[in-house]
Amino acid sequence: LESKFPQPSFTPPDLDARTRSDLFAHVVDAYISPIQGCMYRGPMDAATRAEQVKSVATYLNFLEHILSDSEAPASGTPYAKGPFCAGDKPSIGDIIAYPTIVFAEYILPKKFGWSDIFSQRPGLRRWWEAMDAWEPAGQVKTEIRDALHKWDQDGRWERVGIAEQVKDVNSLTWAH
Repeated sequence: LESKFPQPSFTPPDLDARTRSDLFAHVVDAYISPIQGCMYRGPMDAATRAEQVKSVATYLNFLEHILSDSEAPASGTPYAKGPFCAGDKPSIGDIIAYPTIVFAEYILPKKFGWSDIFSQRPGLRRWWEAMDAWEPAGQVKTEIRDALHKWDQDGRWERVGIAEQVKDVNSLTWAH
């Protein structure tokens, strides 16, 4: 996309920042996106769904690590000060990750009983607030939320069996 529309550029200016941005995007693209459907697709057996929901929590923790941990890649650089994944401006990593986090932020508390996906992830919360304040991301959030509200109204989670599955709190863990 940037090859066709190079301005404004969302590619960070140097290797450290690009590394952080690429890693942030990679965690979402390679690990969360392939299992994101556990939050809304059916059919899926309950044990598989519960395991994938747990994996989403693990990968959210890894995003938190990138944003907050002093041992994270390029953590000693100004880019680690955020609030975005590669510094004080949104990068391609932020743009790639944001829609997936919009899904998780809406669905996991509402459908799977999480108290808040950011409660133990202050770096991810700071990132979320910065993305929320950025007008283009706000447009994306509105579009996704509108679709999720329609799914709610249409009974999607009941229809695909998730509402029934998450009632099993004795043998499966849904909230992380």
